[in-house]
Amino acid sequence: MKLLKQAVALSFLGILLGGFPALAQETCYSRGEHAKGEVCFPLGDASFADQVVSQDFGSQEPSANTRDPGKTLGPPDYPIQESTGIVRFLSLGCKGWLTLRFTDNALVNGEGPDLHVFEVGQGMEPTFVSISKDGVEWIDLGKISGGTADVDIEAFVKPGERFHYVRLTDTGNCGGNWPGADIDAVGAIGAVKLGREGSIRVVGRDETAGASQVELILDASGSMRAATGEGESRMAAAKRVLASVIDELPAETRVGLRVYGHRIHRDRKEESCRDSELTAPFAPLDRTAMKSAIASVKPQGQTPIGRSLTALAEDFKGAEGFKLVVLVSDGIETCNPDSGDPLYPPTVIKRLRDQGLDLRVNVVGFEIGESETRAFLKKVAEASGGRYFSASSTAELKQSLGDALSARFSIRDGNGERLAEGSVGDAALSVPSGAFEITVETEPRTIVQNVPVEPDMETLLTLTRGGAGIEASWSIVERTGQDSSSTSR
Repeated sequence: MKLLKQAVALSFLGILLGGFPALAQETCYSRGEHAKGEVCFPLGDASFADQVVSQDFGSQEPSANTRDPGKTLGPPDYPIQESTGIVRFLSLGCKGWLTLRFTDNALVNGEGPDLHVFEVGQGMEPTFVSISKDGVEWIDLGKISGGTADVDIEAFVKPGERFHYVRLTDTGNCGGNWPGADIDAVGAIGAVKLGREGSIRVVGRDETAGASQVELILDASGSMRAATGEGESRMAAAKRVLASVIDELPAETRVGLRVYGHRIHRDRKEESCRDSELTAPFAPLDRTAMKSAIASVKPQGQTPIGRSLTALAEDFKGAEGFKLVVLVSDGIETCNPDSGDPLYPPTVIKRLRDQGLDLRVNVVGFEIGESETRAFLKKVAEASGGRYFSASSTAELKQSLGDALSARFSIRDGNGERLAEGSVGDAALSVPSGAFEITVETEPRTIVQNVPVEPDMETLLTLTRGGAGIEASWSIVERTGQDSSSTSR
C-alpha cells in the first residue's frame, strides 16, 4: 500500500479535546486496490489500533494464513506480496468478531467520518461496528458494507467523549477460504492524541481478592454426563472443583447456588426447561451446606440458562451492592435460544440491569468444542460486561473458576469517565499518565483516590484486609525495580 501524501498539520481537534498540542504528521492512504480515492488521518500512523483485546472466528475458521489478529494493527499494508505469499490481513470468520484498542490515541467525534475500516477486496463484507470507552459498555453503530467503510459516530455519542475500543462482528458471511470481512487496519480519523502510557495492576493479599456477593449457577444438563479427557464425567469433575473452590472462599462471602437440569430428564423438554432450583439460598457462607448441595446434583435435563438468570432478581432480593454471578456450563441455551425470546439469556441480563440489579455475569465454558457454543456463552458474559473463561481440563476449570470469582475493579479519570476495568490479580492495564480513582468490588467496597500513573512505569495497587476493613497501598515500579510508595485507607 503506497503512501500517497504527507503533510504536517496542527491537530486542532486534539487541542480542543484535551490532547497534546504537538504537531501531528497527517497521512493519507489509498482506500484499497479496488476502491477509489484516499482517506486522511490527522494523527498519521498513530491513528490506528494498537492492541488486540479479543478475537474469535465464530462458526467457521478461515485458512491458516489469515488467522493472525495482529495483522490488523497499525497502518494498512495490503496487498499480498506475490513473491513471498505473505498475507497481511485477518479474516473475521463466519459470525466471528475482533476487539481492538487504541492506546496512544482515542476515537472522538470530529467533522465528517470518524472511523475507517480498511477491508481487503472489492467491497466491505457486511460487518457490525461497536465502540466502547472501557471495553465493558458498548455502543452499537450499525452495519458497514459494500463501499461504505467510513463511520460517523456523531449521532451516537456526547461531545467530548473518548473511545478506546472498537469491535467488528461478522454478520454471517460464510463459505470459502476467507469467511467474514478481511480486515487490514482500523483507524480513527476523529482522534485525540494521548500522552505516553503507564499501567495499573491490582493485587490482593490474604482474602481480599474475591468478590463478596456471589451466586454460582451450575449446569446439570444431560451433556454433563459425558466423559472428560481425563476419564471422569464432566459433572464429577465440576463438583469436585466447585467443592474445593467453596473451601477457599473468604469467610465473609455471601454466596448462593442455583442448579438447572438436575430433576427432570431432557426427554420431557417442556418440564425440563422449567427445571431451575436455588439449592443453596444466597446467605453468609456455610461451607458444609454448600458442598452438600453440590454433591447431590445429578445431570439429566435441558439447559434453561435464561430462566435461571431471570430468577436472580428473586435470589438476590434485599441484597444491596454489587453481585457477581458465575455460570459453569458445557453447552448452549436449549430452551430459549432465539434472540427475540424474552428468556434469551443476553436479553434477560440486560433487563435485570435496566431494572437496577447491580450484577456482572462471568461464564466458565467447560469442555466446549463447538465454536458457536463458545460464541454464545461469550455473548452471555459480555451482556453484563462480564468475561468468558474456557476450561478443557480439571486443572483449567479450577483456574478459570478462581479467575471468574476474582473481584473486579474500575479505573476512572478526574472527570469520572471510566477508562478500563479488570480483575484483581490480572495483568496490568495500560492507561494514560495522570491520577485516577480506582474502585474495587470488595466487601466493603474499596475506593482509592488520586492513584498516580507515570509514563512507562507500572503502578501496583495492593489490597490488604486490616482491622477496620481494606487497606490499599500503591507503589510505582520502574523497570529497574526502583519504587516510591504511599498508603491510603
